[in-house]
Amino acid sequence: MKTSFFIIASAGLLGISQTSFFPNLNILGVRPDLVLLATITVGLVWSLRYSLLLAIAGGLVLDLSGSGTVGLSSIALLPVAVLTSLEALEVVESRLPAMLILTILGTVLYYLVLMLLFQATSATLPWLDLLVSMLPLTVLINSMASLPMLGLFWLFSERFQPDAGRAA
Repeated sequence: MKTSFFIIASAGLLGISQTSFFPNLNILGVRPDLVLLATITVGLVWSLRYSLLLAIAGGLVLDLSGSGTVGLSSIALLPVAVLTSLEALEVVESRLPAMLILTILGTVLYYLVLMLLFQATSATLPWLDLLVSMLPLTVLINSMASLPMLGLFWLFSERFQPDAGRAA
């Protein structure tokens, strides 16, 4: 119960920070995707169950506080949460390489799904410009921000981690 509360509170805090404070902190028009990184981190450190919870709650906060279509961010974050549960990642002994791999793959997956959802809601997108210029820079920024995010959740893992660890 306290883990679920911590996840929902984190999703709210990170979502509001991402839409309120971090737009001012951007590098060449790109800012770290805090909710995306937290979704990956929770899936890696704890479990798919909590990663899905964070994806849904964090996505809703992003949409509600960022004037987006409610639900699109959550839907785009769900495949990223599922990606964190891949058994192939269990072979990587250290969580640092796994975090970097998941951040790269998760960022690409998140933005492709989000772009498809925007396109489906009749939004016209400059696909080539987004894929060629913005996505590589976003992957780089998220990769740099992923390590502090992993450290942050690692600090809280002793206090809030469920008893069963990754199996929860």
